[in-house]
Amino acid sequence: MPGAFMARVSDGRTIWVAEGRRGQPVGFVELENNGHIDCFYCLPTSQGTGSALYSALEADAVTRAIPSLFVEASEAARQFFVRAGFGCEKRRDFTLRGVALHNYRMTKKLR
Repeated sequence: MPGAFMARVSDGRTIWVAEGRRGQPVGFVELENNGHIDCFYCLPTSQGTGSALYSALEADAVTRAIPSLFVEASEAARQFFVRAGFGCEKRRDFTLRGVALHNYRMTKKLR
């Protein structure tokens, strides 16, 4: 399993990790070179971590002249991305390992 994870994250994506006061990880976000925000997670108790991680990601995307960002946001994350300026293109319904799920395809133009 660690080998599969390392192979996945060695595709050129950028990963930011936020640390808590004691140096423990409290959140992370991944940006692929095409503007796709792949994974984004923060501990619920880490106030402001998501905003700080997203700000770093967007600043980097602008610096690299990535024209737009896109994400498949969960129901819980949808409002975060709306507040960050993303528009919702469509709701996506699907089944994963026998479980019915949905998320939202959202995009934001950067230039």
